[in-house]
Amino acid sequence: MSNHDFIDTAAGLWHDEFAQLFEQSACIAASAVLFEAATYFGREATILPVDTIAANAPAIELIDAHVPIDEWPDEAWSVGTSHDERCGIPGRYDGHVVCIVDGVLVDLTAGQMSRPQRGLLVPEVIVADGDVLHEGEIDLPGGNRVTYVARPEQTGWRRAPDWKMRSVTAGPFIRQLRARLA
Repeated sequence: MSNHDFIDTAAGLWHDEFAQLFEQSACIAASAVLFEAATYFGREATILPVDTIAANAPAIELIDAHVPIDEWPDEAWSVGTSHDERCGIPGRYDGHVVCIVDGVLVDLTAGQMSRPQRGLLVPEVIVADGDVLHEGEIDLPGGNRVTYVARPEQTGWRRAPDWKMRSVTAGPFIRQLRARLA
C-alpha cells in the first residue's frame, strides 16, 4: 500500500466517522489520532506545530506587495494562526498542528480556514509532500493559498485534553482503519 493510499483512507475515515465528534478546530484530536494510527501501522509519524495563513487571491497580491493589513480593501481576506503559549482559555491551545506521516504533511482540519463568503475556499484535508515541511506555500484553486511555517519549539499542544485523551479515540479509529485497509 502506498503512503498516499494510507493517508487518503485515514483522512476519509476521520471525516466520515470521527470529525463530527469534535469541534471543527480540533486539529490536535485529528493529528493525534492520525499519529497513533500511523505508528500502529509501522509508519514514521510526528506532530508538527505550525503557523498557518490562508488567503484569497486579492489578499495574496497585497501580502506579496507587503501592504499592511489595515490598508487592505474589504475583498482581500486572510485567516490563520500564530502560536501563543499564553492562550487565555484554560485547556486550549492557541495554534495549529498537523501530522507528518512518512515525510508527508497531513492537515486533516484544513477546511476550518475556509471562508466561502470571502472567496476563500480551502479543502477539508491538505496533503503536501515534504518540500513544505518547514515553510511552504500551497496554491489552491481560485487563486487562494495556504502557507505553513513549522514551529517545532512550540509544545503547548501537549497539554491539551485532545492530546492527553488520544487513546480514547485512537483505538476505535485504528480498528475501523484496519477494516478499511483490509
